[in-house]
Amino acid sequence: MLFNLKSPRRNHCAGGSKNKVSNELHDMKKLPIDLTGRRFGKLTAISPTGEQDKRGYKIWHCKCDCGNERDVSRLSLINGHVTTCRECAKQNIAEANANRKKRGKARCRLYGIWAHIKTRCQNPNSQQFNDYGGRGIRMCPEWEKYEAFREWAHSSGYEKNLTIDRIDVNGNYEPSNCRWTPKREQYFNMRKTLYIHYNGRRFSLAKMTYDLGLDYKKIYHYLNGQLGE
Repeated sequence: MLFNLKSPRRNHCAGGSKNKVSNELHDMKKLPIDLTGRRFGKLTAISPTGEQDKRGYKIWHCKCDCGNERDVSRLSLINGHVTTCRECAKQNIAEANANRKKRGKARCRLYGIWAHIKTRCQNPNSQQFNDYGGRGIRMCPEWEKYEAFREWAHSSGYEKNLTIDRIDVNGNYEPSNCRWTPKREQYFNMRKTLYIHYNGRRFSLAKMTYDLGLDYKKIYHYLNGQLGE
């Protein structure tokens, strides 16, 4: 019985790829490219410092658009790892963190409620402006800052299943005129809500029929004389 013995196959691609990258990096270090005057982001290469980094790349003295200066290795400039001075880099990080925080607020339900109030009261382009800001309803100065509104909300019983409700539907959004109620309760206290008076007390027709299990529409039409006796 004959056996055809073959030598094990070797993967030359992986080794070849690594060698190719290594050679390219080696060649890059040796390229006599003058970076003087070239821009890399906000940095402009001024002149080589005469020093090298740990990998053998030249260090270039650069000037940022803001006026600050910084020494950067040639490799970091070419691959785009460094494009600003240290102060601008810190500022960019701070702005990115602020934007991240802002996006986080936007995903917060309470922040959305606050922003919605502000829009309906202050933005004439809002579809609800005529029913709020157009009628003179304002957001109190104290709540212009979200942090103040958030503090009031948590101290006044805010829960995720509640909505903000103005006690006086013609009054402003302010601590003395706002409360947190279930959505259904808010329907009982709207500008278009019909009230009836009995024994010197005022009742919301919607809430009364809901509590008694009655048909709101039938009672409403009856009171308006549309059903007769």
